[in-house]
Amino acid sequence: MKLPGTLRSRLVLAFALMQVLAVSLLGLFLVHQGARSEIETQHSLARNLMALAEPNVQRMLTSHHTVGLKRYLDNLITNTGVAGVFVSNPTGTLIYSLDQNEPPADLLTRLFVDKDEVNVVLESTLTEDGVSHGTFEIKLSSQPISERLHSIFINSLLILTGLLFFTILITYRVISSFTAPLKRLVKLASQLGRGDWQHHIVTPKTGYSEIQTLGNALTEGARLMAEQISNLENTQEKLLSSEQQLRSLVNNMREALFELDAKGNISFLNPAWQQITGYNDTDSYGKAFASFLPESEDHKLFLAEHLPELDISNHEMEIRSADNQAVRVEVDAHATFDSHGNIIGVVGRFQDISERFELGQTLEEHRHQLYHISITDELTGLYNRRHFEKILAQKLPQSLEQNHSLCLALIDVDGFKFINDTYGHPVGDKVLKTIANLLRTMVRPNDMVARLAGDEFALLLDNTAIEDAHDVCSALLENINSTRVRLTVGHLQLRASIGISVAPFHGSTVQELIGAADVALYHAKRRHRGHVEVLSTDLSQGIMEVFSRGFELRNAIENGDIEPTFQPITDLATGRPIAYEVLANMRRGDLMLPASQFIMVAEDLGLVREIDLCVIEKALHQAPAGVELFLNISLLSFHDSNFGGELLRLLGPACRAGRPVTIEITERETISLSEKILADIQALRKQGCKLALDDFGQGYSTYSYLRSFRPEYLKIDGSFIEKILDSHADHTIIQHIHGLAQSFGAISIAESLENEAIREAVMKLGIHCGQGYYYGRPSTADKVFNQPETAA
Repeated sequence: MKLPGTLRSRLVLAFALMQVLAVSLLGLFLVHQGARSEIETQHSLARNLMALAEPNVQRMLTSHHTVGLKRYLDNLITNTGVAGVFVSNPTGTLIYSLDQNEPPADLLTRLFVDKDEVNVVLESTLTEDGVSHGTFEIKLSSQPISERLHSIFINSLLILTGLLFFTILITYRVISSFTAPLKRLVKLASQLGRGDWQHHIVTPKTGYSEIQTLGNALTEGARLMAEQISNLENTQEKLLSSEQQLRSLVNNMREALFELDAKGNISFLNPAWQQITGYNDTDSYGKAFASFLPESEDHKLFLAEHLPELDISNHEMEIRSADNQAVRVEVDAHATFDSHGNIIGVVGRFQDISERFELGQTLEEHRHQLYHISITDELTGLYNRRHFEKILAQKLPQSLEQNHSLCLALIDVDGFKFINDTYGHPVGDKVLKTIANLLRTMVRPNDMVARLAGDEFALLLDNTAIEDAHDVCSALLENINSTRVRLTVGHLQLRASIGISVAPFHGSTVQELIGAADVALYHAKRRHRGHVEVLSTDLSQGIMEVFSRGFELRNAIENGDIEPTFQPITDLATGRPIAYEVLANMRRGDLMLPASQFIMVAEDLGLVREIDLCVIEKALHQAPAGVELFLNISLLSFHDSNFGGELLRLLGPACRAGRPVTIEITERETISLSEKILADIQALRKQGCKLALDDFGQGYSTYSYLRSFRPEYLKIDGSFIEKILDSHADHTIIQHIHGLAQSFGAISIAESLENEAIREAVMKLGIHCGQGYYYGRPSTADKVFNQPETAA
């Protein structure tokens, strides 16, 4: 059914249908009511007729007046409300029967009147004095009801039709008045629908608040729509600009972008594809991406059956270029799917990383080289000490756990310092390289060789018994001792000593094992140069003590536990300090051990140099700038070729800054003065350093040192000063030394001044300077100078 096109027409139609329905229901109600009324009327008529006719019929029937009965009944049947009359005798035989055979009830009658109510038959039994004379029946007609219903229906239809017409007319006018503002809104909406957003839109005025609200909403919507359209136009312009920029970016980017279809064939490429691979992008469309991948594993990734699982990021692989070269690329590729989970294709990108790959390989090679440099000795190519101790720390627990013996051999070149000092460092380096080559060629594949420091080498023999280790080292030593190093003129015979320790027999830690091998080597060099020595229980416990103290001393140097203390050197007349002697102390927990308890060990193990430099550097920083310092330096330290330069580097700035410094030479054993030692000391004196000879009168060479150095101070050994009151001989020696100092222009300093009596005795000899516990014990800078630290 096609409905009217306007809202007004549809509203009128709706109201009309409602009114038709209402009128129809009312008409039907009226027809129904008329039918009920007519039936009641007819039933009432039939009962009255029956009551009126029954006596006459009974009388005529009783008198057998048949002709009169017939004539009476014929007149009775003329009533339109009667359809038939029937009279029967007592036996049931019809005496009179008249049926008009009226047509069946029409539609209206059937709709509104029950069938039993239309064809009603009234029956009465004719009796007199209790004797039946027959029956009298009257059949009612439906014709009056039908006519009455038709009349009611027609009249109702006419009345209701007129009423419907006027109602629709009034409804139409009312709705037209109501929808008039909507026409203006429709016009406004039509205007907006044509895209006329720029004109000023005015909401039509109306008395209906709903329409007014709708108009306002439409006006506001139009305004917002205009803004949105303006924004959309601006956005479209920006999108077009962004699209151009993106297209330019995609076309000019160095990364290749690609898209594949569900079969793995190329469907999109940017120009970088041709730049990287050399293939024309147009010719590449439709080809399988996998066909450009030479490596089988990468080829499989991009086959059609494997595409749904494809999800790779930063994947490195090779692409075959147009000139049949392998280009190293980094690829990101991911499968794409539709809303049903079916694969659409693949999107991805790749970039040429050939240079980065080559650079990575170069860096890896350099990394290996740096690692090799970090674990090897630059001169000999053997492992260095740090790496050797690291491997030893790894293997030692394994050997102990597996109950295997682990042998450590320390190899030291005999007379190497003499070789260096006599023939120079190039020859010394040649000797070390020769030893390293001999070790490298003679050891077993599983053995490890390292250069620990200077002329000291180490050999680690894994899972080797003591006897086998001794045999290996004996053969090695025999080969070394039979080797000659050619010189420019002549040759140099090599000799070495080897000390061996075995785990777990000689120790279960790295320090214990190295210490035991050090003791064995020490014993070999002291008693049996050019021999192999295995540490045994009958070796001197004193040597073991030296090396156990040596480990403690090494750790103290590395951990910064060697500290300077300061003891005043005093003007005996005034009691004021003129200078401070710097003495080395080792910190052990809360204790400070004086140099006398470890300096001999340091000299035996060659650690004096490190101690001297450490103490001097700290003392220069801790003592106030104007205080004169007497710095103890062992002549043994000058045997190191670099010591003079390092000492000059420390003292030079302090001397130039005006600090008074005196070098105090100490001697524990006879040392020949080489030209280099004299040159180093002379260089220090040129910087402004003075010179003092310590413990004068005790050493073997003190008088020759006096002649060679011509010092500014002579410190008279305390063993003489302590006996000045009791021993005439010591008194005479002190007097002699003081006179000797004066003859050389030096100042005498008396050591070990313990009391006032000794001070007075010393002063009577003309000695004006001294030091000892009488004036102060050695102590740290914060206590001596009443400040924690002062820069030199």
